[in-house]
Amino acid sequence: MTDSTRTVNPLWPLGDGWPIVCGAEPGGADDVVLALRVDPGNTWFEGHFPGNPVLPGVVQLHWAVAFARAAWPVLGGAPRVDNLKFRQPVLPGSELTLRLQRVGGAGAVAVRFGFDGPDGPCSSGKVGFS
Repeated sequence: MTDSTRTVNPLWPLGDGWPIVCGAEPGGADDVVLALRVDPGNTWFEGHFPGNPVLPGVVQLHWAVAFARAAWPVLGGAPRVDNLKFRQPVLPGSELTLRLQRVGGAGAVAVRFGFDGPDGPCSSGKVGFS
């Protein structure tokens, strides 16, 4: 499969350890929706857990931060995480929708994120950038 979104945003993370970006929909200056597919051979499944692989929650957070920074390169500083919730596991081969919404006030910038699978929400949270 070729990555058609490469022309939309050349900064999307690609390669081993990253989901495949199947589509992207900018929802305005502060919203992005990405269609992602998690390759069953993704390295993050190794050892987590043998015989019943699931994508680690910290990887979902890592992906959300990386895609937010690709969407809005002005985001800086070390991220601070609030309201992190994991509702259901992300399994090999999952097709996900990642919703990113940039929010801010009084100079603070944060990004709300949510990974949704076919059966509903997988994880969500809010990441603040200094």
